Amino acid sequence: MNRNGLMRNLLLVATAVGLAHAAASSDDQAATLGFGAIHGVTLDTALQPLTMVRVSIQRVDGNFTCSVVSDRNGLFVAEHLTPGTYSITAAKEGKATPGALSVVIAKDQTTRPRVVLAAATAAPAAAEITLKDNLVQFSAGIGRIQLAHRAA
Repeated sequence: MNRNGLMRNLLLVATAVGLAHAAASSDDQAATLGFGAIHGVTLDTALQPLTMVRVSIQRVDGNFTCSVVSDRNGLFVAEHLTPGTYSITAAKEGKATPGALSVVIAKDQTTRPRVVLAAATAAPAAAEITLKDNLVQFSAGIGRIQLAHRAA
């Protein structure tokens, strides 16, 4: 092998070693940082993805809060979270807001919660109570009740 060929091979080996060292250093640094992540999905009760759901993620000690929006596949992501317990809430117009979901984020781990939102139920109709001529009337969306009071 001539001198140019030998130099080229040495340069390729040195480059490969340098790239391998840089990749290992990057992986080691990420591992020593000790963060976790949430890669979740928002679903309806038929387990179909829900888009544009606002998902709030809050560390239970109150030291961190963020909001993300689910994508067209219902997926949402929050990364670089310090280990601990987090509360996840979700909201979308026309959907009932489920209670908070509690998740534990561990060092160098990804938690994959499923958040299911049901259809919102209709709000009860407003009620009205009136008193006229010793007659109490209670009216609501379901009908009317009248109570008469007679003096003794």
